[in-house]
Amino acid sequence: MSLSKEDLQQIVDEVQGTMKDACKDAVEEVLEKYGVDVKEPIEVQKDFAYIRVLRKGVASLRKRIYGTLGATASLSILYLAWEALKSSIHKGG
Repeated sequence: MSLSKEDLQQIVDEVQGTMKDACKDAVEEVLEKYGVDVKEPIEVQKDFAYIRVLRKGVASLRKRIYGTLGATASLSILYLAWEALKSSIHKGG
């Protein structure tokens, strides 16, 4: 018993359709377990956009805080060096 090209193509198409449906169902099931409403993709996109804005805001804030801390540390070291230099000059003179 041999199958024609058309019969083989029909079988391949059916298998691909079944696999596609199974994958779609599996992905939707996993997303729903994580609390994503797959029936409202626009809301999910808005949520991700909001999270992106928060992430970028936190990164910017972190950068500013580290810059401020670095500047404060540098100025503190310079102040201590200046005071040490003044003290040594006054003791020597």
